[in-house]
Amino acid sequence: MLNSILDIFVRGMVALVNAVLGAFATAINAVMAILPSMPNLPSLPTPFVTAESWVAWFFPVGTVIDVLGTVLALWLVWNVIAIALRWGKGISA
Repeated sequence: MLNSILDIFVRGMVALVNAVLGAFATAINAVMAILPSMPNLPSLPTPFVTAESWVAWFFPVGTVIDVLGTVLALWLVWNVIAIALRWGKGISA
């Protein structure tokens, strides 16, 4: 008896939370529909595009960003692991 009452209560609460989230999503969709569309970015001048291509050919900016991102991620992972190693006296501070 108590289980069925709790089950009905839980189902009601889940339905209530779903209804609130659905109303929230509907309200956000209505607000987004009212907003104006974003304008497109202006195109870059042709000499700048050409210069950017030459710079990218001599100095691979994308590769440098990838390498720096990898180094940063590995450094952050090491800092997290170092906390546990210091706690376990595996390394000194």
